[in-house]
Amino acid sequence: MCIMKHVRSLIAAEEMIKVQKVQVIIGMHTWPEAGIVAEIGSKAQVPIISFAAPTIMPPLMKTRWPFLVGQANKGTSYIKCIADIVQAYSWKRVVVIYEDDGYGGDYGMLALLAEALQDVDSMIEHRLVLPPISSIHDPGELVSEEMIKLKQAQSRVFIVLQSSLEMTIHLFKEASKVGLVGKESVWIIPESVTNLMDSVDKSAISYMEGALGIKAYYSERSKDYQDFEAQFRRTFWLKNPEEDNRYPGFYALQAYDSINIVTQAIDRMTSRNNSSPKSLLREIQSSNFVGLSGHIQLEDEQLMQKNLVLRIVNVAGKSYKELCFWTQQHGFTTVLHTGQGGNKVAGNTECFRGVRWPGNLDRDPKGWNMPTKQYPLKIAVRSRTSFYKFVKVEYGHNGKDDKYSGFCIDIFEQVQKLLGYDLPYKYHAINGTYNDLVQLVYNKTFDAVIGDMTIIEERLKYVDFTVPYAESGLSMIVPMKSGESAWMFMKPFTWELWLVTDAILIYTMLVVWYLEREPNPEFHGNWKLQLSTAFWFTFSSLFFAHSEYQSQTSLSF
Repeated sequence: MCIMKHVRSLIAAEEMIKVQKVQVIIGMHTWPEAGIVAEIGSKAQVPIISFAAPTIMPPLMKTRWPFLVGQANKGTSYIKCIADIVQAYSWKRVVVIYEDDGYGGDYGMLALLAEALQDVDSMIEHRLVLPPISSIHDPGELVSEEMIKLKQAQSRVFIVLQSSLEMTIHLFKEASKVGLVGKESVWIIPESVTNLMDSVDKSAISYMEGALGIKAYYSERSKDYQDFEAQFRRTFWLKNPEEDNRYPGFYALQAYDSINIVTQAIDRMTSRNNSSPKSLLREIQSSNFVGLSGHIQLEDEQLMQKNLVLRIVNVAGKSYKELCFWTQQHGFTTVLHTGQGGNKVAGNTECFRGVRWPGNLDRDPKGWNMPTKQYPLKIAVRSRTSFYKFVKVEYGHNGKDDKYSGFCIDIFEQVQKLLGYDLPYKYHAINGTYNDLVQLVYNKTFDAVIGDMTIIEERLKYVDFTVPYAESGLSMIVPMKSGESAWMFMKPFTWELWLVTDAILIYTMLVVWYLEREPNPEFHGNWKLQLSTAFWFTFSSLFFAHSEYQSQTSLSF
């Protein structure tokens, strides 16, 4: 059915160009549809103004579709805003839900979001890619099955990155049934859905209770907007008296500005007496004015994002309330002055004060699935360790539970007591290496590891570590009371060493006496004098160097 939709767009575009002889085509809310129509428009040299643009611009886009003009904000700012929300609440894992458009989707959004989340120390835990709703026979059944699978994920931060309004409503319906839209859960809906909240039936909005949305900003105080709104509401009420939401949405303002772009371009072209398709394209590309949807200025056939402002809204009941603004230059801000940020509060949750969270939670949600007694936190403990003072596992016998003790276990249990909520957990003894434990946490077999594990670069690629609470390295143990004395140098000598030293001394003395008693007159005399001289000579040789003066001859040059 999605293919048929694009085929119909192709046939309609060809009919308008060949039969109705149109000079400009405006519309296309999806990028695949815009690309198909732009292909025809470029061949016929008819400017195409599209409300959709790819997140990552193709390098040959200008060459392939020279007559395509994009009047859509790039998705990079939207993705950066999502990452800032995640950073403000320190959510470490998120689940991304994405509705494909039938042609592979704009997967550049997923890549950019993963990179943006990595910059704020977060990550995508699970990706759920759904087929286009037009190609599903029973969307409710398919979404229900996927929501049941999502219950296995630990994260409860759900980012609907790209989805149609119909698919988003099915998501919230089925997620509510399985308990994913409740306390501790967070839902962020896409800009394409939030921009429709001003014009859709309020009953559809009620399914998104508590969700955060990002909405394109436009001024509602200008006289032009107020005149347009009054005229729009009168016309809409005459044609749709049963609808309860009659305000113009962002896309209505965008369409009105697109018509103004063409009208002003034709006026300028007519005044210059030049009516060729290329001149019309140049005049469209040179548009520069303040429209109802914001500042209209094109650069490289795309809408410039000068001082782009986004609104952060919160769905409450059958409507929504505005929380604050977001700009790429200033982050979150509560007051906006001429497109610039004021009262900067980026990096914290001050901007989100008064949010109504899913389940009417009276505090900020943690964004992850809390363990229960039926499903406690699974903690791996290495059973085979070298230092039992840090971690020790004693296996129970005859049906008794294993006993876990040690410094690391004590640290964890003391920290757990300081938490403001109950955190059920269960130890599991694992006989493996430290790297094995890291992989078990990485593949989600276990939620955490306790042990005397060294933090190294290779392990940091897979898991996060706590702040080190013990430092490894060599240590020296010394007595607190000093035992210094004048005879301290004697302590290293044992009685065996003394005997060996005395024996060597006597042996040396006898050798010296035997060699010196005839040629050396100092060794003459009675035997007591000879032995005393030999002993003194030998003993003094331990402390003095015996040498005689030798004359040396030096040469002068």
